[in-house]
Amino acid sequence: MFAVISRSEPAETAAPGKLAGSPGLPRSVGAIRLAFLGVGEKTALAGLHQSGCMKARLPKVYGDEPKTAVLINTAGGLTGGDDVAAEVDWRAGSDACLTTQAAERIYRSTGGEAKIVNRLSVGAGASAEWLPQETILFDRGRFIRRTEVDLAGDARFLGIESMVLGRKAMGERIESALIDDGWRIRREGRLVLRDSFRLDGDFEAHRIRGAKLDGAEAYASIFAQTEDTGAAAAVIREIAGPAGGASEIRGLAVGRLAASDGDALRAIMARLIPALRHCISGRAERLPRVFQI
Repeated sequence: MFAVISRSEPAETAAPGKLAGSPGLPRSVGAIRLAFLGVGEKTALAGLHQSGCMKARLPKVYGDEPKTAVLINTAGGLTGGDDVAAEVDWRAGSDACLTTQAAERIYRSTGGEAKIVNRLSVGAGASAEWLPQETILFDRGRFIRRTEVDLAGDARFLGIESMVLGRKAMGERIESALIDDGWRIRREGRLVLRDSFRLDGDFEAHRIRGAKLDGAEAYASIFAQTEDTGAAAAVIREIAGPAGGASEIRGLAVGRLAASDGDALRAIMARLIPALRHCISGRAERLPRVFQI
């Protein structure tokens, strides 16, 4: 038997790690905890706790789509001093996808950084997809994001984070901003990948460097664990073409994409995500339904 618990609390009781904002200015604070459990051939929600600005909805799914949770930031975006966290546990035999209602926005900061912490745990025989829609960084936006992943040796995992720099429709170019984005992936408790990316200060000078973004206005990072990481890496290389590449690192397929703008990146991702879902979990080649709204 398992219990399904859903509880909401006001933001002031929900800090995932207190981060002080400027005195007198309201700050968004929220946390969500989700757990999935394999029950025979199905996946059930084993626990849900939500607080502050972080919420989750579980829409009905069809065909071979996995159980899906849609994360929602009711604050509508993040700015300096905001503090949010997500903790997701795919227990043994479960199969579920985590995505977001829309792109996350990092607005101009008047002081401090937005803090985002994701902790993902994938148990034995489980299949996990971490597929948030893109993050859009505004000029003078500042954020720190940490994603910690713990994998069982036979777990299947697909994690993708996409970033769009500035608002093309507004003609915005980023002059100054902070991106401090780090992934830590462990298998059976042992660290197998530590990945960090940081741009700070004179953003344009950093962005145009060949060793960083080589002039790109959008990019994505892809991490996958499956029985055949070589096949997953090959899918990334084939679809990304000259816009990206992939390597096999200690049982993981690790890929990078860089594009001229958000539209170009989304066009690649619209082909890549379905192909990777099929390669890793044998699903029909389609995007999560929320991406198509």
